[in-house]
Amino acid sequence: MNEKQFQLVPFSADTGGMKSENQPLSVTVSGAIQTGFDHLWVRYTLGGSMNEVTFPARSSDPARLDLLWQHTCFELFARQATHSEYWEFNLSPSRDWNVYHFPEYRRDPQPETAIPAVTVRDVFRHGDAAGLLAQLPLPAQLLGRELEIGIASVIEDVRGKLHYFALTHHKPVPDFHDPGSFTLRLPPVPPVIT
Repeated sequence: MNEKQFQLVPFSADTGGMKSENQPLSVTVSGAIQTGFDHLWVRYTLGGSMNEVTFPARSSDPARLDLLWQHTCFELFARQATHSEYWEFNLSPSRDWNVYHFPEYRRDPQPETAIPAVTVRDVFRHGDAAGLLAQLPLPAQLLGRELEIGIASVIEDVRGKLHYFALTHHKPVPDFHDPGSFTLRLPPVPPVIT
């Protein structure tokens, strides 16, 4: 179970003649990911000026919810290497979550019912840092396969503007689903033997 570190970069529309309406945040997004038995562990850490960030209220009963990405949300995309089918995990600091299955790029998303729950283990805010740790069960189709991972975050500022962070940005608009952004490679995750 080897850990891989990541550092996300903010999307900037100040290229190609476009000018961003958003003021940049004084925030960084980093973390680490590692494989477990039939799951992934992922840790996201925000650093910098937390007073610029809006965090959703903590849920007393975390649940599968849609549209979490409309507010501060951490995301992970996973697919079998070189395949078009992929899964999107949404993790809110509220501890709510969702997992969607896509047969191809942005086509026919469906909630992944084979994953009944995602555990957001720890959500923290201390001074100039915040983040979360989550255990992500993987669908059977990804077990025993080399994985290509995309990692991203939507950060809502105190003015209600959204800022987009990812491993890389290839398009003139933020697109976390872009297969070119699934740049982190993980060795096969073994299934649990019972």
